[in-house]
Amino acid sequence: MLSADIDEEQVAEIFVRINSEGVKLDQADFILTLTSVFWEEGRRALEEFCRQSRTPALHGASPFNWYIKPKPPQLLRVVAAVGLDSAVLKQVYATLRGRDATGKLSPGQREARFAQLQEAQKHVLDLQHWHEFFLCLERAGFRGEKMISSQNALLYSYALWLIGRVRYDVPIDRLRSVIARWFFMAQLTGRYTGSVESQMEHDLALLRDIPHGDADGYTTALDRVVRETLTSDFWSITLPNTLNSSAAKSPALLAYIAALNILDADVLLSTVKVRTRLDPAILARKGVERHHLFPRKYLQSSLGITTSARINQIANMALLEWSDNIAISDQAPAQYWPAQLAAKGLPADVMARQLYLHALPDDWPSMDYDTFLTARRALMAQVVRDAFGQLESDSYRPVYSAPSVVPEQRTASMLPSRRIKLSELLDAGLISAGTVLTPAWEEYGQVAVVDDEGRIRLDGQIHDTPSGAANAAGAGTNGWTFWLADTPEGQVTLADLRAALSKED
Repeated sequence: MLSADIDEEQVAEIFVRINSEGVKLDQADFILTLTSVFWEEGRRALEEFCRQSRTPALHGASPFNWYIKPKPPQLLRVVAAVGLDSAVLKQVYATLRGRDATGKLSPGQREARFAQLQEAQKHVLDLQHWHEFFLCLERAGFRGEKMISSQNALLYSYALWLIGRVRYDVPIDRLRSVIARWFFMAQLTGRYTGSVESQMEHDLALLRDIPHGDADGYTTALDRVVRETLTSDFWSITLPNTLNSSAAKSPALLAYIAALNILDADVLLSTVKVRTRLDPAILARKGVERHHLFPRKYLQSSLGITTSARINQIANMALLEWSDNIAISDQAPAQYWPAQLAAKGLPADVMARQLYLHALPDDWPSMDYDTFLTARRALMAQVVRDAFGQLESDSYRPVYSAPSVVPEQRTASMLPSRRIKLSELLDAGLISAGTVLTPAWEEYGQVAVVDDEGRIRLDGQIHDTPSGAANAAGAGTNGWTFWLADTPEGQVTLADLRAALSKED
């Protein structure tokens, strides 16, 4: 029990010391608690902003966006970087406590630092700043949160955007161009992974000697880092080697897809734009899929390649419309490719551009598999480099508009003609025992597994239905649309698999 006359400083100190049991506290928790003591209104505003970012507003502007559903500790890092010029939260906490040069606590110092924090948070939560920043990501070819592999890259790019806008008065068009290149570089290279605070502290230090209002100095400093990071060796050696992966959310893969958006690419063998199919406001998941150029069953049965790491290589995947993917099935490239070209009848110049953008070597269907992978990685890296060159061009203007909110519709996949059980998907071979299920909503991190009876095992508990498992995960929603199944063709909702089974019936 605390004494009724204990002062605020002691309350904050006691909270910080309670860190031995229960939920382990980190520096962000300490700072947020300190904020509750000395600036409760500010903490509430931060939490409300994060809450509102999760769902579209029915009326008026809101923080909702297609890229991130931030948590208060995440935005706190942005506020600290902008207001206190620091990324190391341990130092931020000490600063907000108001310690002077002698190490003693000074109420005057504390009040001054909280005043800086308040001014910075006003900018961080400004909806115009918030949504203007996301246009930088759109310019860089990134269309939504599924294309973001590093939320730290997004958050710290937002901090640098605010610093450029508020401290250095960089014109909005120029700032958008600079930050688009910065974010592209930061995500592609994993700049803010590992020692995140140290890296951002280094980046903030690059700007400390530049006088406020010096827009040229600011843009020159950031562009210098980008050029020194994305060297010729990076494009020709490092990036092709990085593409030697089967990771579905590889930064290199996401950069390649962003490059297709920048270069206004068609989906392979289609006249529909990649950017259109990747609009995050479109709910249908069957618009475009990552297709195995050398199909899985062909690799397994004809070439004896059975490991998923080799079959699902990034360089063996291309964006294809769902109906085409189904039609190709397990045919050899030399068999299905000429047939697809003849069926589509695309003009020669259109097809030539698609071959370049989708990084397909000449005579690729007749290539040895490993030779094909090596050749395609180099071509994919060149496409990414060419797209980044567009970001450096003053004439580059993205042609796509920001995604809009699309009201949810009850589709055929949501309303099957008869009640289908998960075990029927198992019997039909659409999933198998051991299939991993992950949430379609990125704020949920649970992983479930389908057992041999068509039930779902989650956190040691067995659930007979997808919705039961979704409820256990805390989602309280339709489990058929909530769970994504890992399949040879990529992640697919259980609802889509159910719809496919209904069509077979």
